[in-house]
Amino acid sequence: MEQSNNKSNADGMMEAMERLARIMNDSPSVVKMSDTEFAIKALRPGTQWLIAEEACRIVRNENMTMGDIIKQFAVNVPSIVKVLTLAILNDRDRIFADYKAQKFSEEYEAMYDTIMWQTKPNDWIPLLSEVIQMINIDFFLASTNAVMMIREMTLAKKMTMEEARLSRAERNGDK
Repeated sequence: MEQSNNKSNADGMMEAMERLARIMNDSPSVVKMSDTEFAIKALRPGTQWLIAEEACRIVRNENMTMGDIIKQFAVNVPSIVKVLTLAILNDRDRIFADYKAQKFSEEYEAMYDTIMWQTKPNDWIPLLSEVIQMINIDFFLASTNAVMMIREMTLAKKMTMEEARLSRAERNGDK
């Protein structure tokens, strides 16, 4: 029994090391959907942001678990296809024809249509799983923490200013 646990731990460690090596070398993970193979490289920060933005559009409740988020994706097929398309293209120039206007490129539209109309939804699960594992949530957690810290600092400064105003009013009222 203990030997099988050690083997599964070793397998997990090897898989994690292989994943890290692929990310560091920017080696693609090849995932097959229907008859087409797609190479997914480490997600660029901009692509991660676009994927997180899409997830925020469909997930309205802040207290959801990762399982809840995946369930929301499961009932929102266009969002899944958009996330898969973003992950496959993974480059601003390939995703957008005009980034400032947020106009998608012809390549994006063609890939979206290919995934939506020429693949099977059952084939999307391994690719979606791969994409979710590639997202570096540390950046998003750090950003959220920074925003919360700024809010707290601003609120504290506002409170200090309000206290100073009240103190001045009290002193002026005492005279």
